[in-house]
Amino acid sequence: MGLVLYRNMSSEEWDNLEKGQTPILPSKDGNKEESMVADYFKRHNLPHPKRFVSIAFTVASRDIGEAMWAYGSIRVFLNPDTVLPDLIVASPIDIQNDVYNERNNNIYGVVKVQGDKKNREGILVDLCKKRNEHLYSEARLYRPLEKRDILRTEEKEDDWISNLQKMS
Repeated sequence: MGLVLYRNMSSEEWDNLEKGQTPILPSKDGNKEESMVADYFKRHNLPHPKRFVSIAFTVASRDIGEAMWAYGSIRVFLNPDTVLPDLIVASPIDIQNDVYNERNNNIYGVVKVQGDKKNREGILVDLCKKRNEHLYSEARLYRPLEKRDILRTEEKEDDWISNLQKMS
């Protein structure tokens, strides 16, 4: 079972990555969720920088799904050899949703990703097995993406993204 790491991004984020200009980490928790996530991470002794790169992951046998295009018109497939060693935390579902659901005792658990490449991959594959119907599993990278992290890309037509944004 192969692991697939990817990130959907805007064309602006992709252009900056191609130029080697990734000075800022593009993701952060929403204002409302920030304190809840920070508190959860503190209680579970997990590192919690305010900015990060959100990485989705799945096993090769599972469909990535159309809904992920809502996060950007360019899907970047990432190199496990360069990205896995730097992943710090992961969850079988969206990390904010996982933390939020703790109040209902419906938590999957955000875990620390550690060990060698094989161990890290095993942790993520196990988390994928717990995902059920959720759209994606999430890991956080606390460094900017670099060109060396990219295996390949695919693009979705802008019309699809534009239509989705108009509906919101």
